Amino acid sequence: MRDFKDFKGDGKGKESVGGTDFVYKMAEKFNGRSPAELYGAVIEEAKKRKKAGTLSNQEIDAFYSALAPILDDEKKKMLQKVIEKLKKI
Repeated sequence: MRDFKDFKGDGKGKESVGGTDFVYKMAEKFNGRSPAELYGAVIEEAKKRKKAGTLSNQEIDAFYSALAPILDDEKKKMLQKVIEKLKKI
């Protein structure tokens, strides 16, 4: 992901970054990796973007809103915990 600002979501699971399908692109990138690897990658990316001033809590909320509709309840809860942590960075 180049930048969270490039993220555009329609709330239906078809999000794009620079014209590509964001959700499917990220799914392919992390396919077969453990949840811990995914979690670590998301946290590191958020730290970088927050430090650079290119990631706001509002953008984090938009990211959650776009992904949540395609997740089951267990994964939504997990994502919500990640979102809460990201906002505290």
